[in-house]
Amino acid sequence: MHLSHGWRAAIADDDLRRVYQGADFDDGGWEPITVPGHWRTTAALAIDCLENSRATVFFGVPTLYGQMVHALEQTPRKLSSLRRCLS
Repeated sequence: MHLSHGWRAAIADDDLRRVYQGADFDDGGWEPITVPGHWRTTAALAIDCLENSRATVFFGVPTLYGQMVHALEQTPRKLSSLRRCLS
């Protein structure tokens, strides 16, 4: 199976679960991701997950931290629940 073309992902919520399968659904606002890969390697999706889950501890690699800091400089988010970030 060849998966190297453009893929997009978003953190699912109840509203998205109801509408994403519609024929006229537009995923243009979703975050582009690399496949094969994982959402946790995409800064914007990792930040979404941290914000939505109100996580208190985050484990990540230095490269992802750098990408997240850059993304947060562009668009500040509420991550006040985080108490520890470990690499």
